[in-house]
Amino acid sequence: MFSLDHHTLCWIDIHAHPEMLQAYGLTLTRAMQRMHVMESDGRMVSGAVAFVSMWRRLPRYRPLAWAVSLPGLFWLAEKPYTRFARWRWKKGRCDQVCGRP
Repeated sequence: MFSLDHHTLCWIDIHAHPEMLQAYGLTLTRAMQRMHVMESDGRMVSGAVAFVSMWRRLPRYRPLAWAVSLPGLFWLAEKPYTRFARWRWKKGRCDQVCGRP
């Protein structure tokens, strides 16, 4: 999960801070199934919206954020992302944090 303010992007380890998930009504499993971003105003977004939100704060990715936000293109981005996220979850799922004992 990422936390954003107007200019920075902060990674939040949801395994170390499960209270962040609880505050948004998310379980660890649900949070691991899709990308989630906490906006600077406290809203939680997920999926393609989360990526666009991150890309807007990364100078090299701003044009991509703009392009994906165009009418019609966002819908096209969300559908493949949802399929990819589902595939990634099924393929790489582990009960504990991968790589940790």
